[in-house]
Amino acid sequence: MQDLLWVLAALSPALFADLSATHSFRIAKVVKAAHADGIDLPALAFASAAFAEIDAVAVRQRNFSLPANATKVDTHAHAVPDFYRALVPLSGGSPTPI
Repeated sequence: MQDLLWVLAALSPALFADLSATHSFRIAKVVKAAHADGIDLPALAFASAAFAEIDAVAVRQRNFSLPANATKVDTHAHAVPDFYRALVPLSGGSPTPI
């Protein structure tokens, strides 16, 4: 983790300072990957909402538990964050699922 923080600080001190003060390590990883692809993710209008939704989904996943009598786990799911649904209201001609 510390190595990634140093890389972020070296790439963009202002960006790193802002991210470390306002976002989780998870978001810093996403922004670093986007930066490597030449994308200034925090500059996008939906970035704050996207970051908040990513962190919220991660918290919900950590608090998940299976029923005691469960014998199988269905790993197929569609997690559609609010920011994405706002950007893409239709998927294949149908409303993007909740």
